[in-house]
Amino acid sequence: MFKASNTLDQGYLNLEIEKKINKVEFVGQTVTNVDLVFMLKHLNQQSMIELSNLMNENGNLDNLTTTQQEIVQAAIIRLIQDGFELALPKLQAQTERGMIEGNAVFNLAANVANPNAFDAAKQVKAEGKLTVARMIMPSEYEGLVQLLGLATRSDKGLESQFLFDDGKLLVNGRNIEVNIQLQRINQALTALLAKSP
Repeated sequence: MFKASNTLDQGYLNLEIEKKINKVEFVGQTVTNVDLVFMLKHLNQQSMIELSNLMNENGNLDNLTTTQQEIVQAAIIRLIQDGFELALPKLQAQTERGMIEGNAVFNLAANVANPNAFDAAKQVKAEGKLTVARMIMPSEYEGLVQLLGLATRSDKGLESQFLFDDGKLLVNGRNIEVNIQLQRINQALTALLAKSP
């Protein structure tokens, strides 16, 4: 089953996609009852129309003319300046060895004070969680992923959580240093936003 819907709200597009799969083979395992919900909110409508038109004309965004490249660049700049939200509110699947469940959300806020600058610490917030039944993972790897801090044990199985807020990344409660990466992202996107028409 595949269901998609969209709404318009004052020049912004909201999309919701739900996909259900009865059975699929993945990494040597049979996965059944897959239930996935994917959402995009507050997308600049003009940008989405322009990008969609280019995709329909070219089939992809490769080998664009100079004019087309300028259209794509302007569309991406508007999307970043206006902000948007990407969410995976529901991920469920059943394997022969147990359940997989997860959810995630990524929020990019607009930089109202300075639209032509990007500050990941102030504009980006993200969080997510994935729970995997312990029987799914080979026992020889279970201890390793816990030792590396990639997952923790719970009643449901192995859980992995992340949170990015105020420029700090926590994975299962442990702080991960990302200052250098954030500086590079800020520099690259600020340089892009400086090209705003």
